[in-house]
Amino acid sequence: LASSAASDVYKRQEYALGDVNMDGSVSVSDALMVLRFTMGLETLSDAQLELADFNGDGTVSTVDALDILRAAI
Repeated sequence: LASSAASDVYKRQEYALGDVNMDGSVSVSDALMVLRFTMGLETLSDAQLELADFNGDGTVSTVDALDILRAAI
């Protein structure tokens, strides 16, 4: 189990904060995923939730979606 957790951490480190769809770049589609999550229309994995918490406050909100959008633009 410990090696699985270590593997998950390694996988998360491959992606930049805000790269919620894990495609290798922070884009408008990442912000849209977060916005959809806040509306209950999207489900995110634990790793995606960590990447989506752009401001690091421990929650994923519309503020994170806006910050990701700003970073993408």
